[in-house]
Amino acid sequence: MDPTSPGGAGEVLDEIDEPRLAEAFARLGDERRARRVAHVVLRCRREGRLSTTADLRDAVHAALGRSRTARIDSATRAFQALRMLVNHEEDSLRALLADVPDLLRPGGRAVFIAFHSGEDRLVKHALREHARPAGPARLRLLTRHAERPAREEVLRNRRSRSARLRAVERLPEVA
Repeated sequence: MDPTSPGGAGEVLDEIDEPRLAEAFARLGDERRARRVAHVVLRCRREGRLSTTADLRDAVHAALGRSRTARIDSATRAFQALRMLVNHEEDSLRALLADVPDLLRPGGRAVFIAFHSGEDRLVKHALREHARPAGPARLRLLTRHAERPAREEVLRNRRSRSARLRAVERLPEVA
């Protein structure tokens, strides 16, 4: 996400071991056959056959096959997981979620839109924890469940189909 930061997908693939890459594909990409994908991707990288996004797509297709009936390309989950790994997105989200009560003034609101089930799970648990901590609650949930786009919106904007929205409001300070 930050083009000025050092490193990228190539560097990550050069340094990561197979179990850790498989774990990233499984956790960040919801890939059921993550170990197989990690094995093939790293083998292709070692053999010098993985230097472009097309090469990565081909490696994932070699591991999983190319689905002709799925809604999305079988390589999409691997790209998502690799992007999240390179950008440390999960760590950044955790840090933000920990600070939400301190970032808002009383009455202030925060809204989160997640496009991945793992991100949504992190948001849900963190906001619920802030809304009912051991001491006095600092946040009030404005959305009991994740809000999803209406059918009409998905028809207008296909990429919105996986969006999940959650919102909170900072409560007044307790005297």
